[in-house]
Parts: sequence; structure tokens; C-alpha cells
Amino acid sequence: MGLTLDWQEQRWRLLPERALFWEDRATLILSDLHLGKAEDFQAAGVPVPSAVHDEDLDRLSALLERLNPERVYVLGDFVHSNRLVHTELAEKFRALHGDARWTLALGNHDMRARERLVIWGFDAVVPDVLEEGLIFCHDEGACAGPVISGHVHPVVRVGGVRDRLRLPCFVFGRERVLLPSFGAFTGGFEITRRRSERVFAVCDEAVLEVPAGA
Repeated sequence: MGLTLDWQEQRWRLLPERALFWEDRATLILSDLHLGKAEDFQAAGVPVPSAVHDEDLDRLSALLERLNPERVYVLGDFVHSNRLVHTELAEKFRALHGDARWTLALGNHDMRARERLVIWGFDAVVPDVLEEGLIFCHDEGACAGPVISGHVHPVVRVGGVRDRLRLPCFVFGRERVLLPSFGAFTGGFEITRRRSERVFAVCDEAVLEVPAGA
């Protein structure tokens, strides 16, 4: 079910599916699916199965069914490149929409593929979203003020000297929240924790806080 905490006078649930639920506004927030990345690798001769994206959408579908959000914010890099993504994937995504209103805040990869975003059926495609004094965008470096963003695919190292794991993580600071990448085939960037920031690792079906210095 995830871990719940308060930030900027709002209530948030950190989900092991690598998404965030804004409880005060019944809004599901996720970032960095990078749909179509498998096809890019295939074009380069690397045999990555397209099914990796189907698995991401299956996880998203289960999350939507459980939470029944009123809105969904996708904070950029929904798609990976301008390469055509198979139609079946777009149809599967549109079938998830239900009654929720879907907003895409454009990421750097989306900007290169804007002409084909129409096939995905978003209700709104915008640079960012401002609500309750918070900015929801792809790259925190392009936004000012308390911001929730993705882009960097944050991971944290945990474990002992010999057995250490790199796990996707959420980062909560005074003025920023970084989301882990929702897509499974995205890689990750090991973050440097700022003073007073809290880091929460995604491990199997749980979200666990990582103490400073761990």
C-alpha cells in the first residue's frame, strides 16, 4: 500500500509501483515511462522485447483500478523518441483512461515527438502544472518554487560493504520531490542526498526510508 507522509501541507502516498498519490486531490502522479525505448534498441540491433512496455502498462492498470484517481499527472518522458510505437500499445494505454483526467507535462523526450502524442489521448499536454503553490514538471532545473519532478531516474545504494543494491527511490526535500522512473527499462542515476532530504527506496512491494549515511 505504500508509505504516507506530509509535505508542503499536503498528504502524499509513496507507492511501491514507483508512483505518487496526492491524497488531498485524488491525483496519481508518475514520470518517465519512456514508451518506445525498446523499439529504439531493436532498431540498433539489440533484442529487447517490446513486452517490457506492456508490463509497465499492466502495472499502471492495476494501480488505477486500486486507487480510482480523479486525475493522473504524467511528468514527462512519456515516450522515448520519435520512432513509431506499435498501435496496440497506444490502444492499450487509451483503454486505461476511464473517468480520470490525464495531463502530460512535457519532458525532453516528448518534445522531440510532439506530433505523435495525439495518439495517446491525453486531455491536456502542457509544459507544467501549477496547483496549490506547487509546480509539477519534468525537470526541476526548469522550474522555480516547490516542485515535484522526474527526469533523473533517481536510485540509491543500500546494503553492506559487499552486497549493495541500487534501488529506485523517492527524494523529499524542503522545496523538491524527485520521483523514480515508472518505466522498468529506463536505467537510474545515483543521487547525492542534500542536507535535510529524506530518501525512500522502493524494494519489492514496499517503500522504506533510507537513513542518512546508510
